[in-house]
Amino acid sequence: MAKTQVTLTIDEDIKKQFQALAKKLGSNMSTLTNMYYTQVVSTGKVEYETDNEPVEIGFIWYDELSMDDKKIVDDINSRDIESFINV
Repeated sequence: MAKTQVTLTIDEDIKKQFQALAKKLGSNMSTLTNMYYTQVVSTGKVEYETDNEPVEIGFIWYDELSMDDKKIVDDINSRDIESFINV
């Protein structure tokens, strides 16, 4: 598999902490970041914890929705996008 270089901008302190953690785990930033990207792509989810409570950001396939939820999605998709407001 071909490799590509990615440039990220993160806080210096976070970078140092991440490097230290990676070293403690016997790894490096590149390997751990690649593992994370692979996990997100394979699951379609971004998972993290806040105050030790898991938070999951992901998607549900349309075919997996209940009939009521499909009706809501269909109703939203049938509307003129200009009628929506950002809140």
